[in-house]
Amino acid sequence: MAVSHLSRFVMVHAVTERLGTTRGTSRLKHRVFIVGFPGQERRATVDDFNSERAYDWNAAHHNTVVGNEALVLDCAERYPSVNFYGLNPGIMKSNIMGGVLGEGTLALKLQQTIIGLLFQSVEQYAEKVLPLLVSPDIEVRSGAIFGRHGDPIHSNPALSDKSYLVRVTQESQKLAQRGLA
Repeated sequence: MAVSHLSRFVMVHAVTERLGTTRGTSRLKHRVFIVGFPGQERRATVDDFNSERAYDWNAAHHNTVVGNEALVLDCAERYPSVNFYGLNPGIMKSNIMGGVLGEGTLALKLQQTIIGLLFQSVEQYAEKVLPLLVSPDIEVRSGAIFGRHGDPIHSNPALSDKSYLVRVTQESQKLAQRGLA
């Protein structure tokens, strides 16, 4: 939770107040991209958002996913002078699991081979998403979420419920304040 969501939550809120204040005459707003796995149809366990009562890795992961998507949607409304977007790169071939499986091990090579056959590489994702990051076409779409090919994807339907979005944001705020204390 701290690494995958709360770090983003704290940083975004800390810098967003200052973004856009020195933009001059540009018609384009500053852009903030939150990278995660948004667009999934899962609800967070808001009453145990930090998985302190019961830990399940899958539920904890989905809490961070929902938290990051809520961050995009809440900030798009809260800070109208800055544009916010969610990016869901999906699974990609990388060496991110090297620390877990061991650098250069057979297990890592096997995992990377299988993922490489089924999914795109980091470089392939970058080729697809970089044009999106600078495109003026998304200027009026703050709060939009884009998939692994840079295509727009639907937001988590649970977060269209304003009261649920507020609850997720409030839980994020409580945990962030507790961590900063």
